[in-house]
Amino acid sequence: MSVPRYAALDGVIVRWEKATVHASTHALHYGTGVFEGIRAYYAPDEDELYVWELDAHLERLVRNMGVLDLREGPSKDQLWDISMKLLRANGFREDTYIRPLVFLGEGTIRVRPQTQRTRWVLLTVPLGSYLGKKVVSCMVSSWTRVSNTMIPPAAKISGAYVNSLLAAMEAARAGYDEAIFLTKEGTVSEGSVENLFIVRKKKLFTPSVSEDILEGITRANVMEMARDMGLAVEERRIPRTELYHADEVFLCGTGAGIVAAGEIDAATDSPRSTRPRPCHWRRNGPCAGQRMPSQS
Repeated sequence: MSVPRYAALDGVIVRWEKATVHASTHALHYGTGVFEGIRAYYAPDEDELYVWELDAHLERLVRNMGVLDLREGPSKDQLWDISMKLLRANGFREDTYIRPLVFLGEGTIRVRPQTQRTRWVLLTVPLGSYLGKKVVSCMVSSWTRVSNTMIPPAAKISGAYVNSLLAAMEAARAGYDEAIFLTKEGTVSEGSVENLFIVRKKKLFTPSVSEDILEGITRANVMEMARDMGLAVEERRIPRTELYHADEVFLCGTGAGIVAAGEIDAATDSPRSTRPRPCHWRRNGPCAGQRMPSQS
């Protein structure tokens, strides 16, 4: 795996080791930042990187800045421009992850911001398979998905991802690859960092936006593809028991791609443990991505 040579800090490309912040940075203490995770897929036959849904990710990032009142953050055009420049500067010839982060910088240590200015960073790092497998084992987490009335999941706020971290760590300690969140009402929400779909009788179901999910970009692509194929797609509440009765279960996200849930709670003695059939919903390569413009 290649090591990044450059990062971007406040719109300026700097050496990787120089992309640092002060210890009083508000986001370091309180998680006051919003971010995106974007994929660029390498096509060796063409020697090109294809960026997956760059427009949609950057639009969401700019929209989410408003949740934390990050008024001085970058525009979509600035983010697009620096993403292209940084990809060229690092010159990776492999699948790459792009991480823009807009956050509150150094200042006082009070929770309510006073003197902090909005800062932003952009990283590009090589990243192959996020989960390392095409079929994963999952457990229903004892941790509840953070509610939309607490911290809106749709905003991709940095501090909210401690919720995901706790669930993922619990799953790993129990011998599973990934966790599945339930809402406070006990219905299915999503994976720790992925949206979730089930297939029953050739119909596709996914938790609705009201189930404290991230309104994922890959999720939207999956629903569009399914409808183009003539399959019924429904967004609704999904009881936990449907995870065990489903014909197929799969997770999806820009980072994780599309992966089958081959086992759900299957390492337990529960009579509801199951091994759904491997799913057929798997995105192959970067064919639908945005080609990175050649350097002029």
